[in-house]
Amino acid sequence: MERFDFLKNKYIYLGLLILGCLLGYYAYQQINSLPKPGTIPEFIKFYFKNPGTYFKITIISLIAFAITDLFGFATILIGASLEDFHILIRILIIAIGAAIMLAGLYFLGYFAILIISILLIGFLAMIFLNDDSNYKRRY
Repeated sequence: MERFDFLKNKYIYLGLLILGCLLGYYAYQQINSLPKPGTIPEFIKFYFKNPGTYFKITIISLIAFAITDLFGFATILIGASLEDFHILIRILIIAIGAAIMLAGLYFLGYFAILIISILLIGFLAMIFLNDDSNYKRRY
């Protein structure tokens, strides 16, 4: 766990807080611009209409997940290393860090759905573009 001691630095922690809030808010706004209901066929239609926006939302949601979970992990580390405080305060800080990490799963969920949609498009394109017109049956 000593590898992650740099996360306990107040400047890095504050930077993660600010970056997480700003990027999380921006990612949330971008995710709200996706079509509703958020199904894979709707995302595929959206991809063909706005591929640049689609990739931007995909990358932003991955980065927002990473920053949010890193901030939550840093909060857990700080809560676990506080020895001068009462145990209930330490448990509360650790619980807040865990809640922040769970909130980051929102961004990961959208990232996964968007990636699955792209993979599905690629798979279907591979099937349809792989023309085996020279195929002959052997009897």
